[in-house]
Amino acid sequence: MFNLQLFALLVFSYCFGNLSPSIILSKIFLKEDIRTHGSGNAGATNVLRVMGKKFGAIVFLLDALKGAIPALIGLRLGGLQLAYLCGIFVVLGHVFPAFLKFKGGKGVATSFGAAMVLSPLFALISISFFALIVWKTKYVSLGSVLGTFVFPILNIIFQKGFDIVLYSFVFATIVAIAHRKNIKNLIQGTENKLAKKYKDRYDLAIPLWNTNNIDAQLLAIQLFDHKKITSNDVTNLINDKTSLTTLAPFTEKVLSKTKF
Repeated sequence: MFNLQLFALLVFSYCFGNLSPSIILSKIFLKEDIRTHGSGNAGATNVLRVMGKKFGAIVFLLDALKGAIPALIGLRLGGLQLAYLCGIFVVLGHVFPAFLKFKGGKGVATSFGAAMVLSPLFALISISFFALIVWKTKYVSLGSVLGTFVFPILNIIFQKGFDIVLYSFVFATIVAIAHRKNIKNLIQGTENKLAKKYKDRYDLAIPLWNTNNIDAQLLAIQLFDHKKITSNDVTNLINDKTSLTTLAPFTEKVLSKTKF
């Protein structure tokens, strides 16, 4: 492939990575940028925490598709090495999007989509390892980093050649760099776990009500008005005192719902 064609394809891959399903969907359904909520990240995990499982799954699939398309084009036009290069550039575009002020996602779903084109079996093994780590530890960031590095390790084990191993390590390194703050938090023991959904929000509200602290009691009132609440939401609501001024109308409803 001519250098100009290669350059154009890599630029296309990077620009394609700048497309952000999470931001588009959040602006449609939340009327706000997802990066102003939760972790401030434009990825599937933050969407999962802020907008729920359905939107989290949709964003993961769309981000994976975003990674697969440039890799597939590269594979068709120039073979496996070009597919790897296109995959690397689409992940770079996702993590460091110039059109979005370089505030993107963390590259896990996009890398997975590209990897499904490059080596479907290795990609499935990597995502399975990711799921196992998250299931055991509840740390999405830990599963993301370790799962991504499984891919180049498999390329080493099965002797896929120096170039392929190098490119696959670049994939994993980009994801690790995107998770640098999470890695620091993991080392310090301050990383947030994947919050469980409480089946009954009363379990959260009652202990807050019983503190006899006015802010805690107002927070308890807000919890009664939510259909779903997570442990991360509790922390966010406690820190967001501005929301507490709007809770007075719910007081009667709470007191009529249950005995504390």
